[in-house]
Amino acid sequence: MGQGKSTSMKGDYIASVFHRMDPQEEDEFKDRVFSIALSKDGSTLVSAGSDSVVRWSAATAKRLSTYKTKRGPFYSAAVSHDAKMIAAGLHGSSDVMLWRTDKGELPSALKGHQDRVYCVCFTPDGEHILSGSADSTIKVWRALTGELEGTMEG
Repeated sequence: MGQGKSTSMKGDYIASVFHRMDPQEEDEFKDRVFSIALSKDGSTLVSAGSDSVVRWSAATAKRLSTYKTKRGPFYSAAVSHDAKMIAAGLHGSSDVMLWRTDKGELPSALKGHQDRVYCVCFTPDGEHILSGSADSTIKVWRALTGELEGTMEG
């Protein structure tokens, strides 16, 4: 039987997750993990890996949903402050993928980078997504619309 243990310290936003899967479940999750992010309230953990982006319950260590595209791997992931949106940076393309977890919609591809996307994050108010790329730019996107609002070049 699977065991799960999760600890969350509100205010510090530190979580530790332990999970041993049922033998029948072991083949289901063998993805390498390149990045993790924790929602502001500590309830949702998101992992980015070579095959998928996974949304986990931090309280139960159970997988809530799995997101895939044919353009992975995903090198980074971020979860919005209310855990209703997930952004992920693709290593295999120059897109930022955006999922709305509360609507079950197909992902949006935020296009604008010219090379691999290595890092993504939401602003503390959840209004914007920032993405960093091998093209030496940081893009600022409006989270609700996916509209590109600005570019910082480095």
